[in-house]
Amino acid sequence: MFTYFYRIRDRYKRDVTSLAIFTDQDEKYHPDKYEYHCCGASVTYSFNTYKVKTQRVDVLEQSDNPFAVVILTILTALKQNEEGHDHLVESFLGLIRRLLNRQLPKHKIVRLVAFIKRYVHLGNSPLFNKFEEEIKLLTENPAYMGILEQVLQIDTEEAEKRGAISGRLIGIEEGKAQIVANLLVNSDFDIQTIASLTGESIDFIIEIKNKLP
Repeated sequence: MFTYFYRIRDRYKRDVTSLAIFTDQDEKYHPDKYEYHCCGASVTYSFNTYKVKTQRVDVLEQSDNPFAVVILTILTALKQNEEGHDHLVESFLGLIRRLLNRQLPKHKIVRLVAFIKRYVHLGNSPLFNKFEEEIKLLTENPAYMGILEQVLQIDTEEAEKRGAISGRLIGIEEGKAQIVANLLVNSDFDIQTIASLTGESIDFIIEIKNKLP
């Protein structure tokens, strides 16, 4: 958190505040400061925190703030190991029903429904297909026309982004491997030197060397 703070402040020359949102299961884990001490010098950076696990469901359900839906979604997902998948799906569908009944702009509803869908980890199972069908039925109301299509469009765009990022990462790894391979074949450098020159680990260099013909 301290790193984000000083880099953002240094780059944009603006006042910065920080908020750490904890989405873990451990209610006792709640750090709110960073401390550094070295040879008489010290830094203490305190930041704002929000612990999802400790929030009250009844208060969130009554809130008109769209962010309350986000927190309820995370709280529901945290119960994934405590409750059966059938109950979990019903909980997510209940969130979507309440969301559709709120007087929110359609573009906000679309984004929140897409967010809820991302938290349903059921794989390609009949239960997930049922979840998708239920969303379709819920959004067939004329007042909600076009919501499902926009959510699906968001799903498609994000899948394409993930694919592009994955492809770039693979390309980066292939590029690193090619540089290491060229140094192994075309130079007299030993493994330690190549690791130092490329910034890669010795294990990575050895792995590439073992793959060479």
